[in-house]
Amino acid sequence: MVKGEDRAHRPRPPGSEICHTRSPGGIQRTPSAPCLPVGHFAFRGNRSRLAIPTRHPLFCIVRKNCQHQPSNPLRQPRRRFLKFLWQVKWRQRFGRPAITSSEDLLAMPALSLRFGFFAEGGGDALADRKYVGTPFQSAGFVAAWERTRGRLKRRTPLWLVAEDVGGVAAVLPLEVDRRGPWRVATFPGETHANANGWRARPGFAAPRLTAEILAAAARPADLRIDALDLRRMPDTAFIGPDFDRRPAIEERFAISLAGGLEAVLARGNAKRKRKKFRSQQRFFEQRGGYVFQDTPPGDRPTALATFFDQKRSRFAELKMPNPFADAGIKAFLGDLFAAPGIDTRLYCILGGGGIKAMMGGIVENGVFWGMFSSFSDDADADVSPGELLLWNLVERLADEGLELLDLGPGEERYKRSWCDRVIPQYDAILALTAAGSLYVAAARLRGQFVRWVKTDARMKSAVQRVRRHLRRS
Repeated sequence: MVKGEDRAHRPRPPGSEICHTRSPGGIQRTPSAPCLPVGHFAFRGNRSRLAIPTRHPLFCIVRKNCQHQPSNPLRQPRRRFLKFLWQVKWRQRFGRPAITSSEDLLAMPALSLRFGFFAEGGGDALADRKYVGTPFQSAGFVAAWERTRGRLKRRTPLWLVAEDVGGVAAVLPLEVDRRGPWRVATFPGETHANANGWRARPGFAAPRLTAEILAAAARPADLRIDALDLRRMPDTAFIGPDFDRRPAIEERFAISLAGGLEAVLARGNAKRKRKKFRSQQRFFEQRGGYVFQDTPPGDRPTALATFFDQKRSRFAELKMPNPFADAGIKAFLGDLFAAPGIDTRLYCILGGGGIKAMMGGIVENGVFWGMFSSFSDDADADVSPGELLLWNLVERLADEGLELLDLGPGEERYKRSWCDRVIPQYDAILALTAAGSLYVAAARLRGQFVRWVKTDARMKSAVQRVRRHLRRS
């Protein structure tokens, strides 16, 4: 050997060259394969070998006895850092199994599940069999939303379907919304859905979602989804570690109906509630009495029109934005409460020639899910017709054998007085592309700001003053 010759460039016996190549399982040694020229990455993907040229031998990730490994020991930490970046960034791109058709879904050996995204057909799967979950992911609710609000906002309906040997095991209804430059998959219903999650076969545990499962399921469907933004989930067992999970801004309040009305009253403020109920009875008896009823289907359009008028007057008085005035919401509620196959209820207190209070919702699996409520802001408002409605509603639902009355998210004084259950909910967000990472960062900042405003009385008052000023201008 000539003095001064680098030991790394000694001649090697044939077949002794060892390079690292890429495979789905990680880095593998391939003694029989010739080494690439200096400054090349070697990847062995699913279908072909890929070489990416570089301009420096430091970027060649090789073993100690590779022919063109740099001999300077000070460069070892830099190579290890580059190796780490390669494993984290490039494995996600080149290490996934190839999927060429919608039938070739990602297989889950541990769960024996296959996942796939479908733009249509998921609702048919829900309608064919009895699935367990919240009614806000049922076929009737999602169909009413798609026909009205979803179509008006040009959102694309999407269904994530999990299949096992017995067929469709679970369905997750979603919709793809265009938010600026991002395409974001969310639950349908927006804030009009109390809770969200899978609709699964009875006895079937909700499958766990990861970024790899979602990306592989979206590939055969030729979908571009930058991020998943999932809100108001009471159960996050199906949320994988890739998601950024945080408590929702608002908790959900509910009344347990076990034991009937007397048991509900015994949990707190029974004396005050009975005294107020007797006062309300006397008040309406002097004015001809009142009627508590579930509005018949033929009278529901008129009752809903009264509800929208009451909400418009109430929010105008508070000088706050009215969420029920958004485009498509009136059509959605009208479609939902007229649709067959879903047990919707519209309870009202009728007295004094009109509707004094009302609450609309859905009954499923022994739970009444209250979606909205209102009361008339007139001279009779001082007797709290809303609490009179709640008294009669608890009594009616308990007599029917229902287990729970869900009053939805958001803290109100009457909820604290009547409810014995406070159900925490969670939001989860996941970026699927580089652009989605920017959306996730922006969503985090917005969530922190909203939580700060809602928990700080002075900040909340300042934001409300700004809103009033903007509405006047």
